[in-house]
Amino acid sequence: MVKKNAGKNKEKPKKRAKKAGKKEGPKKPLSGFMFFSQERRKTLKEEKPELKITEASVHIGAEWKKLTDADKEPYQKLAREDKERYEAEKQKFESAEEKKNDRDEGSGDEEEKEEESAEDSD
Repeated sequence: MVKKNAGKNKEKPKKRAKKAGKKEGPKKPLSGFMFFSQERRKTLKEEKPELKITEASVHIGAEWKKLTDADKEPYQKLAREDKERYEAEKQKFESAEEKKNDRDEGSGDEEEKEEESAEDSD
């Protein structure tokens, strides 16, 4: 019996391109769940040091679902504050970027004008 794939070249899966370093700009805000998760992971690790990270994440997610809105409120408040921080930093970053781009564009325009005037005089 002949195998269907006999003799065919087996292609290796393509490698993924590496990401281009650190992204510029402010760090994104954390959600209420992430604040809860950071806090709870520390205590859970002390209670059950044998748990793997994935297993701990499952436990933490289940605990978050069981919390009432009142119990989640302190973490949601932290998330709102972090979002305000992010918005302020983002606005500051974008205005700095605009100023940087304006300076870069401004210097390029002067060079172009000089080149055009040199060509016109020839």
